[in-house]
Amino acid sequence: MDIDLEGRIWRKAAEVFGAGLQELLEEGLYSFKRQPGLDHPMRLHVSHIGTSGMQALRGAMTSHIAATDAAQSDEYVNVRSRLRTHLRRHLQWQLMQSSEFADEAGEDYFAEDLGL
Repeated sequence: MDIDLEGRIWRKAAEVFGAGLQELLEEGLYSFKRQPGLDHPMRLHVSHIGTSGMQALRGAMTSHIAATDAAQSDEYVNVRSRLRTHLRRHLQWQLMQSSEFADEAGEDYFAEDLGL
């Protein structure tokens, strides 16, 4: 996963969707299907996803019962690695559908689908 691209996706999504970002993240949380097995906890930092992204993520997680046990601080939110990837891909897809950020996000999205 390209960390810089992930940050740009979150920031562009916050810019494009504005107040609707929380609703998109809620959709992403509800569509997530946890697979058996362990995946590592990871921190999404406000410095990485932006203030708007962090506010939307916290709001979405608060409204999503399964995610309320995630440890949080002012600077980060803990999420599992597969959930983090799922949310990033969900935002990528939404940006591609809105014709915003389509080139770079689309290339990465389809490369990951192909296992590249």
